[in-house]
Amino acid sequence: MMKGGKIMKGNIKRILAVLANVFLAMSLFSCGGGGGGGTTTGRGTTTSTLSGTVATGKPLASVAVYLKDSKGNIRSTITDANGKFSFDTTGLTPPFYLKTQG
Repeated sequence: MMKGGKIMKGNIKRILAVLANVFLAMSLFSCGGGGGGGTTTGRGTTTSTLSGTVATGKPLASVAVYLKDSKGNIRSTITDANGKFSFDTTGLTPPFYLKTQG
């Protein structure tokens, strides 16, 4: 009976570790992932960008990337030859949802 209890405790620790990693990954994803961040222009206004690379082992060119904000606003772009994309997120409300197609 004692052996089963130790196994159960080990499984609970593994499940909690997996859940913690999933939560961390979701937190990082909702922060925008790649290079995004605010920059100030000469007029004192703030612009924001969200950028990244679409890849499955190697970068994917000419792939559609869709960005949806928490209010349902949608923007789209196409990756360049190196799989890179960038969105101007000025006026959009995080968190963002990204989807690729192609």
